[in-house]
Amino acid sequence: MTKTMDVISVQQSAKSVGHKKNQVMFWAPQQNAEENFIKELRCTDGDWSAFAISIQQWLNLHCAPHQLVSVSITEETHTSDKNFLCTIVHTVGKEEQNVPSNGNDIFKLELVETDRKTTWQ
Repeated sequence: MTKTMDVISVQQSAKSVGHKKNQVMFWAPQQNAEENFIKELRCTDGDWSAFAISIQQWLNLHCAPHQLVSVSITEETHTSDKNFLCTIVHTVGKEEQNVPSNGNDIFKLELVETDRKTTWQ
């Protein structure tokens, strides 16, 4: 990442064009002095519940609320039921450090599921 821009979000597409993934970064001119970093977490077994828990655990262990920029979860490949990618943009730094904890989770994720016949509106 560059120090001349503030990253708002990084989105990745499951669509492959020329065997390359599409990635879009939304940014604004730099307003603060902190550098942004990306952490990627992968799920390869299709277990959304376990994946959500692992994302929540990483956030609660390594990221204070003021250090979180965005979280994006996408399919690794289109129509994949097993491979998912979570991209976390943060200002924690290159080296992961544990944040102080009082035993309570700061971040909580809720998984909302429906059958494949239902259309989201």
